[in-house]
Amino acid sequence: MNKRQLFFWSLYDFANSIVYINFILYFATWIVVDRGLSDFWYNAIFAITTIILLFTAPILATRTDLRGGRKYWLNIATIGTFLSYGLVAILAKMEGSVLLIALFFLIGQYFYQLSFVFYNPMLDDIADETNKSRVSGIGNFSSSLGFVVGILITLPFASSRITPLLISVPVFFILALPMMIFFKESKKYVDQIDTSSVQNETRASIKKMVLFFTASAA
Repeated sequence: MNKRQLFFWSLYDFANSIVYINFILYFATWIVVDRGLSDFWYNAIFAITTIILLFTAPILATRTDLRGGRKYWLNIATIGTFLSYGLVAILAKMEGSVLLIALFFLIGQYFYQLSFVFYNPMLDDIADETNKSRVSGIGNFSSSLGFVVGILITLPFASSRITPLLISVPVFFILALPMMIFFKESKKYVDQIDTSSVQNETRASIKKMVLFFTASAA
């Protein structure tokens, strides 16, 4: 088990959780309650993101499994998340167009979810089969800790709803930088991919998305 790699990997999950929990807690309330976007359209953002991911994530995952480049694509997804969420926070502070803010949130949500397509398989660069369960548990702990810390560091500014976003976005990016810069990706690629698991996950995601979207419309 590579402890240095593990630290960068866990820190990234910690950073992700900080920005995620603040957008869930504050942005949803701001755009629905304060700016009047309906629950239906807010939930539609997640449904649209899921659809886009269903078409793009399996392709990119297969490409990186065959040719490598997970860190490259993770960095793109991270920068995309930072820029999109950053624009959401800035435009919200400036009381900009709700539709434009919702669009940038959709893009940010896409990049945020896409990052896990490359982040999760990087577990192979940290531990062998005997240590994977332990390392995965450390990652889950880092994620949970990120939720708690994310709430605590923005709690003094909770009355604003926008200030927590302005704080959490740069904190996320700063903490993600060690992973983006120093993590070493292995050169172990595979010759072919068994696509059955991807197809099964895609079908399951479609079912969940349909149920979610139907419930939102009800």
